[in-house]
Amino acid sequence: MRVARSNIKRWAVSKVKDVVTTKEMENRLAKIDSQAAGNGWSDVLRKERLGILTELWKALRIEEQRWRQRSRVKCLLEGDKNTTFFHFVAGGRKRRNYIDNISFDGVLKTKLEEIRSGVGDFFEDHYRNVPWSRPKIRNLPVKKLSRSECESLEEKFSKEEVWVALSSCDGNKAPGPDSFNLNFIKENWSAISDDFMVYMEDFHQDGSIVKDLNKTFIALIPKCVKPMTMKDFRPISLVGSFYKVLANRMRKIINSVIEETQMAFVKSRQILDSFVIVEEIIHH
Repeated sequence: MRVARSNIKRWAVSKVKDVVTTKEMENRLAKIDSQAAGNGWSDVLRKERLGILTELWKALRIEEQRWRQRSRVKCLLEGDKNTTFFHFVAGGRKRRNYIDNISFDGVLKTKLEEIRSGVGDFFEDHYRNVPWSRPKIRNLPVKKLSRSECESLEEKFSKEEVWVALSSCDGNKAPGPDSFNLNFIKENWSAISDDFMVYMEDFHQDGSIVKDLNKTFIALIPKCVKPMTMKDFRPISLVGSFYKVLANRMRKIINSVIEETQMAFVKSRQILDSFVIVEEIIHH
């Protein structure tokens, strides 16, 4: 994937140099229209104008989709030419998410390298494995999986199962550390499916995940308007395509091991139902 990424970057740079800008195509159209206004329309002019219009439409669609992905606006699904709006939203999103200063242990850091180092140290300490006495759950009446459900978890992965999981995901989400989003995998599934399945089979046999596949971005979601410390952020792990497949398999049996009183993070259940039930008990 690393080799493919570097090759794609070089290919993209070479293509961008060869692509005629939309402004140049619009100028060419205006020149053809002025010629036709003075000398009339000929078959050559009509054919040339149609070709430029086709290329212009393709270029505008590519530009619009690129800014849509950067702006992450879902209310407008590749509609009319709204690149100014998308550019505004993308810029506003970047300004809101930018961390220009943050406090570590009471010391305010403003330099990029200091903030980067402080964030890394915070998460390294936060996720450090600290030995502690865990509570025992022996003899507790907990739900268990049936034999057939256990066997379904241990079945080999099939291409159909993997494709169903990937195709159900939004391909325009942010890319992972390898710079590829799910749209890349979807569009090139016929070419990379065999390599992808090799990783799935290795995981099924060894129970271990390739280090590069286990890498992910952590998004920091602010808990307040002006976050000042790392505790003011909620870290969200942006899992990749590999985990989507595992999540789909777990979803089939999750209801068998979760109690009926558990309301959050389960499909068809809502955490607000707990408040409604408590309110009904109090009033009646």
